Amino acid sequence: IENLFTHVVAELLAALAVPLLFMLVLMFVDWRLTLALLATLPLAFSALNGMRRFFLAAARRKQHSFMQAAGLLVEFIAGLRTLRLFNRAAAWQARLDAQFSQIERDSLGVEVWGGSAIQLYRLGVDASLVVLLIAAGWLANAGQLSVLTWLLFALVAPRVLDPLLDVAAYLSELRGLAQAQARLQALLDIPVMDEPLKSAVLSGPG
Repeated sequence: IENLFTHVVAELLAALAVPLLFMLVLMFVDWRLTLALLATLPLAFSALNGMRRFFLAAARRKQHSFMQAAGLLVEFIAGLRTLRLFNRAAAWQARLDAQFSQIERDSLGVEVWGGSAIQLYRLGVDASLVVLLIAAGWLANAGQLSVLTWLLFALVAPRVLDPLLDVAAYLSELRGLAQAQARLQALLDIPVMDEPLKSAVLSGPG
């Protein structure tokens, strides 16, 4: 929760605010080149949002695997002496090894979906430079683009796009933190068992 409010949200807002200010300035200079610079951003954000549910599903599977492993580990440690007495420790260790392997697979799944979404998003953001170059070439060929305007866009465009490249990482981290907060809230929402008004007295045999 501390990381959410002191780092992630602030950095995400900064990564969005700076490009927005630059875009407003560029819009007044040449709206056609500005639209070209923004052309692929909707596709980039769509790709990032489209893979969101797969990422969240993988994260839930990973968390479930961790919970299963924690339960097995507690049982194994608590009953280790008994398991050794009945020669069952090796079987339980095999169950733990299998569960740890499942955690590894689920963790890789989270990285695959999260990393793929981020890379597709970054590819979409970077593609806007290609669209900008094509639009600038077309306008220059038509004699509708001055050298000063092109220099301004060439200098400012990277400053618009660089912060946006980090937005995907911030959003992924924000989603993970939101899941963690939801798990904490689920624990806090468990109703407390009422204490009896009068303590029960245990009677001995006979």
